[in-house]
Amino acid sequence: YKKADIRCYCGGHFCRTCAGCSDWKRDGNNWKRVGNGCHLSHSSSSVHNQSIKATTSFTTLLEQLNSNANVQLPYILPYENTGRKNVTTKYDFTRAVVTIAHLIPLKNEVIVASGFAVLDGGLIVTCAHTFYQAARHLSCSELDQKSQSIVITDEGELIPVATVESHLVRSDIVLLRLQGGRQIPSLAVDPYPAPKSTSLLSYNFVTASLTSTSRPTISYSWKPAEVLFYKGPCGQEATTGTYDELSAMMYSHPPSNGSSGGPIVNEETKSVVGIIRGSEVNYATRKSIGFATPSECLFEAFKLPGMPDGLE
Repeated sequence: YKKADIRCYCGGHFCRTCAGCSDWKRDGNNWKRVGNGCHLSHSSSSVHNQSIKATTSFTTLLEQLNSNANVQLPYILPYENTGRKNVTTKYDFTRAVVTIAHLIPLKNEVIVASGFAVLDGGLIVTCAHTFYQAARHLSCSELDQKSQSIVITDEGELIPVATVESHLVRSDIVLLRLQGGRQIPSLAVDPYPAPKSTSLLSYNFVTASLTSTSRPTISYSWKPAEVLFYKGPCGQEATTGTYDELSAMMYSHPPSNGSSGGPIVNEETKSVVGIIRGSEVNYATRKSIGFATPSECLFEAFKLPGMPDGLE
């Protein structure tokens, strides 16, 4: 099958393609993506040769998706709608973007998504649906302790995922803790929805390569886009600045395979305003457009500023 042909229902919207749920199969000694778009090539043992041994299996991470559903973390995510003074170039904010690979070696499968770091750089934000896509390749009878999820940084470093800290079910958001207390540069997050026609930069995953003799390399680009409109939980058009619930931000650039979970930043402030989820067809224009979770939804996983401890 081809991943580009898979349609899903999420967040009240039908007929969507999950962006970035890149599916890979082994062809000889190389990994290749099934379908159009990106591909990953590496020797069959290179991931295990290069990566630090994970203490948490993929099966355990799946269990944590349920046990930590809608958990509020004991941290405050700063309101950074004006961005950061030290972030001025694309390189400055690309360092916080990662590729996430779910490895299922017993089935020779690798599912790839994107993500980005927040707070002190030890928490990674990504999408949940790629976990469930990878889970389809597991069987209850398998001893799957070799399965794992790893984060590939912009510099090519491999860091295993230690835990799923929180899973915002309705928003398709997962927060992951890096193994060993590792930290990477983080991104500013805007707590307010970007108004219609706001100029954006959308992360666009292209390819990833991994060999046993060199560090992984990630090819990517930042695609210019703009906010088109918002949708509510039932698919109806929603308006910013009102009491409407904003479940999805529709934007002009359809994301590539492998981009799911990656950031969309305000072109001016460089703050994150959306988390990539997929694409759908705008039947009014008959063109494919992107849809994302508004960044304001991410704050549901954190304490509100000024709220006392123990108050739910």
